[in-house]
Amino acid sequence: MKAVLSGEEVISFSSNLKGSENLRLCFGKVEYKDNPNLINFDDCYKMKNKSDNEQMAYFFKNIIGIKNSQWSYEQEYRLISNNNSKDGDSTLVNLEGYAPFLKVCGLIMGKQLLTKDSIKDMCSRHMIDLYQAKFSKKKYIVDVEKILDYGNTPEILPKILY
Repeated sequence: MKAVLSGEEVISFSSNLKGSENLRLCFGKVEYKDNPNLINFDDCYKMKNKSDNEQMAYFFKNIIGIKNSQWSYEQEYRLISNNNSKDGDSTLVNLEGYAPFLKVCGLIMGKQLLTKDSIKDMCSRHMIDLYQAKFSKKKYIVDVEKILDYGNTPEILPKILY
């Protein structure tokens, strides 16, 4: 687990819980880079002969788990699942059996999000702190304004540069 927390490795695993036998999950630390990753076609093509878990780990390390370095203050970890990647069946996954240590405590809505009312209702029902990102009128940054406060997240969020 130490190698996962440091970003050296990614954990990829399949579900063995009844009713979720086709569920695959991948957990790892996000890597922050100044430039996007370049994927070698031959390496990518070789993945077709690998197990599903090896494929998920490869794509996490090379695509899904990469973010621009301007976001490095987040020190983010991601838990990715294939729950909506097959047959167009998008369902929620109860993470208690897989990652009981994870809890959503806050959510930041983007400026152009169209479903703000339904997100606000969901956050109210589950007591999740809610923020609204908006462009600053004075500086070249995105301000984050707290909309719902249940005391779950730190008072001061860093300004997001863009």
